[in-house]
Amino acid sequence: MSEANQAHHVPRLNFGDEFDIADGVTVWPIAFPHDLAHPPFESTVFIIEPGKCSPPDSHAVEETWVILKGAGRLDYDGQSMRLSGGDKVFFPSHRTHQVTNDADGPLEILSIYWEPHAQNA
Repeated sequence: MSEANQAHHVPRLNFGDEFDIADGVTVWPIAFPHDLAHPPFESTVFIIEPGKCSPPDSHAVEETWVILKGAGRLDYDGQSMRLSGGDKVFFPSHRTHQVTNDADGPLEILSIYWEPHAQNA
């Protein structure tokens, strides 16, 4: 069989059990098969319904968001900015962030977070 005709198995990821972190804010953890990968990060997709917002969040982990679709307002460390599909943002440890969906459709965000590494002196 030629390489072009061989079926390649591409591992697919699944979502874990969904849960709500606030009214109108649903989170789906991305589950990695333990026999396949042990990534040094965690990841979730969360959806914020129109007119709803995430709770203010501040934590030890570092975090990156990729806005998959929709739009909203990010309040970050005392400042506000607009977010929309395709935007990417980074939150260092212990910085307060909250997002509000002030648009007409759902706001969908991919969150990737990890424990920060100690800086070499």
